[in-house]
Amino acid sequence: MEKLGIQLLPLLGQIVNFLIVFALLYKLVYKNLLGNIIKKEGAVKEIKKLESRLQTEEERLTELKKAKTSQARQEAAVILKKANQQAEEQKKEVLIKAKKEANDLLEKAQKSIAKEKANLKEQSRQEAIDLAVKIAEKLIAEHLTPKSQRVLVADSIKILKEVQHA
Repeated sequence: MEKLGIQLLPLLGQIVNFLIVFALLYKLVYKNLLGNIIKKEGAVKEIKKLESRLQTEEERLTELKKAKTSQARQEAAVILKKANQQAEEQKKEVLIKAKKEANDLLEKAQKSIAKEKANLKEQSRQEAIDLAVKIAEKLIAEHLTPKSQRVLVADSIKILKEVQHA
């Protein structure tokens, strides 16, 4: 080997040095490095599992949110429907009450008108009687004799009694 320019003793020294460095690197660096790599791979796997669980949880929460939103909308629709029904019932009650009050007012007005009409009729009748009496007095005083006046007064009293009983 010497012909090739390789000396055996320095080569053996180099091989021994290499093996010592290799053994030291293996013991000190490689085991720690390999342990760290394995730990990191485990951590990466754990992170992927957590990401998968988080994504699943996120999807579940999204579905839950959609369900809750849908339920809330349905409940809001029910509440709105009930509110509309109550408003409609109150509207009907108010209309019924207003119609009753209007009918009561109309009835009172009709009674008042009928009473006033009766009063006016009685007043007109009384005025007509008074006028008839005045005219009769005037006619009697001008045209009748005392005897015919007594007969006329008696007849008038008789007619008035009949009118009062009727």
